[in-house]
Amino acid sequence: MRFIQTGNHIECLRELEDEERLISTFDASLDEIPPHIQALLSSAELAELNAWLKDFRHIHDTHTEELVYETVCEMIEKVCAQIESREPTPVEHIEKLEMLAIRLLIAIKNSDKDVDAGEICLDDKLQNMDQKDKLRTLLSRLSEEL
Repeated sequence: MRFIQTGNHIECLRELEDEERLISTFDASLDEIPPHIQALLSSAELAELNAWLKDFRHIHDTHTEELVYETVCEMIEKVCAQIESREPTPVEHIEKLEMLAIRLLIAIKNSDKDVDAGEICLDDKLQNMDQKDKLRTLLSRLSEEL
């Protein structure tokens, strides 16, 4: 079985040898699986749907900000692994990642203060510098703060 959210509905798809067959749909906001859906599914499929709904509801109930942080952490780990693998990474990506890493460190450092890390990274002086000078300046600022 496969389950897909489409708009405000959950689609129940049974996987057959060469195709998937839509069994039924139901309102995603319902707290329980409707009886007509339960009647169409085997006990194993019903268990799969219950497990899927549990995960689905957890994702939707979890605060969006928390999901953003989890996703960003996973992406940073993937980027680090990619760079550490010594595979070619375009220079423009490396330069942007360097700036974002410094900006992230500044934001973390100042997270208990009313300082916008974007303002620190993008002030007028930095706008007119080349990439290496920007990095040097930001690293200097960061080391002073720490």
